[in-house]
Amino acid sequence: GTRFRPLSLDVPKPLFPVAGLPVVQHHIDACYRLGQKRSSIPGDDSKSNVGKYCVAEVLLLGYYGDDELADFLLTATQSYPTLRIRYLREPDALGTAGGLYHFRDTILAPLDNNEVQAFFVMNGDVCADFPLDEMLHMHFTNNSHQSQHQQKQPVLITVMATETTRQQSVHYGCMVVDKETNIIQHYVEKPSTFVSNTVNCGVYLCSPRLFETIADIHLEMLNSNGNGNQQHTARYTTSNKNNINQQQQQKPTEERVAAAMVMWMEQDVLRRLAGESGSSCSSGSDGSGRIKKDAICGGVALAATTRNWWSQLKTAGAAIYANRHYLSLRQQRERLLQRESVIDLPLPSPVKCRLATADPKGGYSTIGNVYVHPSAQVHPTALVSFTLFHIYLTKCYQFFQKCSVVTVINIFYFIVPILTLVFCY
Repeated sequence: GTRFRPLSLDVPKPLFPVAGLPVVQHHIDACYRLGQKRSSIPGDDSKSNVGKYCVAEVLLLGYYGDDELADFLLTATQSYPTLRIRYLREPDALGTAGGLYHFRDTILAPLDNNEVQAFFVMNGDVCADFPLDEMLHMHFTNNSHQSQHQQKQPVLITVMATETTRQQSVHYGCMVVDKETNIIQHYVEKPSTFVSNTVNCGVYLCSPRLFETIADIHLEMLNSNGNGNQQHTARYTTSNKNNINQQQQQKPTEERVAAAMVMWMEQDVLRRLAGESGSSCSSGSDGSGRIKKDAICGGVALAATTRNWWSQLKTAGAAIYANRHYLSLRQQRERLLQRESVIDLPLPSPVKCRLATADPKGGYSTIGNVYVHPSAQVHPTALVSFTLFHIYLTKCYQFFQKCSVVTVINIFYFIVPILTLVFCY
């Protein structure tokens, strides 16, 4: 999108560095750390799953050129040797669900003679402390955990969700969730009025059977009158066998085939599973597009609500927010503290900061959230900290507050020529 410019002019947004790593590499790192736990699939007692990685392959789907991601793929493959990382380029911009459906055979291909039991789908502009293990647990163990008066249905998708304020919720996909069963009962993408403060985070755990639902959506869009978004409501109405049989007699045009391949996870898949369309239910709908009470659907969608940090990288300013949180997570996880000391910083109020050696071989010290790139050369006696820079700015601000206007003007007349000579020569 254009909202992330000018940061995305020279590099694709998924490769923009945040906290020292490309955005999409944080996704890969979360999958890698999940695999490092070497836990078996929840609810599966077979010995074949014991000691297996939960995530064995990472597929990057997009519309970028192969050359734009070639260097990143090489680096990522070397950084995560236990993961198979590939890039699948879409022939056109197909949307999230459309891209999944286009590469469905590749996604469901057996890995080391093991069938794919589930797969994660993560939007490339999402930054978060991904709770992938919690989503796995809910997806498999709560597969049939529903109220007694409801018929047990398989879980087709588990959506990472979070709670936001009433004012902010209208900017995201809102979900009405059953607090007892975690089933998504209603879904609206960016509603005009308040629906719910539970919003979609853009991270999904899907069952292979989800492709059956996507195939139904594709067939309905292919056989609907018109093409594209000309009759947008046709994407959410119940399919009628008689109408489909009549429409199948008409050969779809290339434009209709291309338009039918564009499908979105939010507007198309989640709305259907949340009950906005009855095409996946055996007893149909009541004519208004809503499912009847006695309808039996092919599956349900669950919401895994988390309190972990989460944000979207939609604007350039959002990168600063994500950078701060990723650095905090990095500091919490790595715990590379070799020696520690406490010092008093010269602030208006006494502040104590902890010094920590980030690299035992380098010998330098850091304060707060600091990321040092592996290629950087830092002197062993150096102290790297954004806190010190903040102290410097604070001191400058306090100094200029005490100065008169004439003094400030004279200082700038003296400093600006010196800075010009330094930077030019």
